[in-house]
Amino acid sequence: MKSFFNSEFYNLALFSAFSLLVLLFRFHEAGSYSFMFLVWNLLLAWIPFLVTIGLQQTRYKVVVVIKILIWLLFLPNAPYIITDMLHLHPRIEAPYWLDTFILFVFALNGILLFYASTRAVWNYMNGWHDKLPVILMPVCFARCG
Repeated sequence: MKSFFNSEFYNLALFSAFSLLVLLFRFHEAGSYSFMFLVWNLLLAWIPFLVTIGLQQTRYKVVVVIKILIWLLFLPNAPYIITDMLHLHPRIEAPYWLDTFILFVFALNGILLFYASTRAVWNYMNGWHDKLPVILMPVCFARCG
């Protein structure tokens, strides 16, 4: 069994905390809360990953189906953070490079959470049938697009 500090959850939580610290630094330096929406988007990106934790240990098929439906409902929020780059433009209160870095770090968080949750569902479905994830995952990805 992996230790907690080597776990995927710990690494993702640590990277998310780093993102929030950089955002807090921007709030402090700029005196503006213009990127507060990133916190909400990051929280929404965490939901599909949190739903997939313990998926392998779930005994009841009804619970598995509910978890996968919740996962599918919230999955598009994880890669959606990339679209927050649209909010990138020069501002007086903060340097352009700082805003670029913050948006990049949050987008990377979303992609990593998307990958981790998708991999967990893929591995679980692969246990049912080898062809099931190959058929269903493209539908999930198209939904995210």
